[in-house]
Amino acid sequence: MQVIVSVRHGRLNHIIQEQIQTKLQRLPRLSDRITEIDVIVDLKQPEAPSVEVQVSLERSGDLLAVVEANSVISAVDKV
Repeated sequence: MQVIVSVRHGRLNHIIQEQIQTKLQRLPRLSDRITEIDVIVDLKQPEAPSVEVQVSLERSGDLLAVVEANSVISAVDKV
């Protein structure tokens, strides 16, 4: 399973990107059909960044969640 992190309107430091990947790599415990996780972090509003996560499943449709929070990591936790 692959976790791909992309950023719009800014940059994330390496530590935050690793935290996002570590948190989302735990999702296969919920389903063994996950093939890929795409994460888009939008930093257009730095005080309220949004995180969009698309989970691709084999033999099924994709799952999509979009959350806005006070920080990137708290948005990932809510996803």
